[in-house]
Amino acid sequence: MTWLALLPLLGLPSAALVVIGPALRLYAMLSVVWSGFRLIDVVGEFFENQASATETKFDDLVVPLIRKTLKVLVGIFGIIYIASSFDLEIAPLLTGLGIGGVGFAFAAKDTLENFFGSITVILDRPFQVGDWVTIGDVEGTVEELGLRSVRVRTFYNSLVTIPTANLVRAAVDNYGRRKYRRWNTHLAILYETPPETVEAFCEGVRQLIREHPYTRKDYYQVWLHRFGPSSIDVLVYMFFEAPDWTTELRERHRLMLDIMRVARTVGVEFAYPTTTTYLQRGTPYDAEEAAREQRPPAAAELRARRDGRDAARTVTADARWRTKRPEAYRFTGAGDPLDGEHEGEGESQVESRVGGDAG
Repeated sequence: MTWLALLPLLGLPSAALVVIGPALRLYAMLSVVWSGFRLIDVVGEFFENQASATETKFDDLVVPLIRKTLKVLVGIFGIIYIASSFDLEIAPLLTGLGIGGVGFAFAAKDTLENFFGSITVILDRPFQVGDWVTIGDVEGTVEELGLRSVRVRTFYNSLVTIPTANLVRAAVDNYGRRKYRRWNTHLAILYETPPETVEAFCEGVRQLIREHPYTRKDYYQVWLHRFGPSSIDVLVYMFFEAPDWTTELRERHRLMLDIMRVARTVGVEFAYPTTTTYLQRGTPYDAEEAAREQRPPAAAELRARRDGRDAARTVTADARWRTKRPEAYRFTGAGDPLDGEHEGEGESQVESRVGGDAG
């Protein structure tokens, strides 16, 4: 603009002004467009810093997209202004492109799809910057949303660019939106553990879940679940209310250490796969004796059955469910009346009592 103002003072010949004048005007217009780009960058960086200080991630997604959109608009208006300044008719130029209009439309098809895909992502908000997502075969953390593509940083630290048009049809699995993170495991303990000790251990694990700060308190399951090949297995089915994977790992680490401490306190030992081999000296095979052993007397078989039924009746003789059938189990809270009153109406997991009594 300084050159344009001082150019008449130089007294250059007309032939030189014909070349220098338009060149200086073009350079000044391009400088204005470039200054607009830089101004958008300055304002955009300011709002990006403001957005990073807020808890919500929506502004982190929108500010870069608006920044790029404004640059495109400044560029379009700059081209139109330059063309009008040099008396270039835009309408005849666009009309002249009518022959190649079909080809241009096909060429711009993907660009338009990506643009509307970006608008769809902003309106639908299936993810935010920083979310852990799975889009098709790509899994990672969203770093940036642009007008044409989404950039995802994978766990291999590679950067994958996904066209936003694919997001309109693709299934997006957003792990970052999880409120709870499930942990499902079995605690294997020795078969020699007394039933009362198993009961104490299960209740101790439940209490740990109630006490830890990042555990879900309104739903968890801790029960003696199955008889394994070399252990009896206690099911632990619970959830962590953690904002990210690292916090989940830290809190699981703390809970598992406390479970080990509770097991040591109540006298529970964890089992591991073992194999016991018995060696027996061989004896001559007697077919008649083997047949007699395989066919026990009918009276002995009936007596064995009667003994088994008597044992079951003895174990369950004092069970409260003999007089009142327990209601269906309902998890309604963290408190647990250990006095055994109000069968089936406890506020938490009511453990089995003497004789297999369970609420």
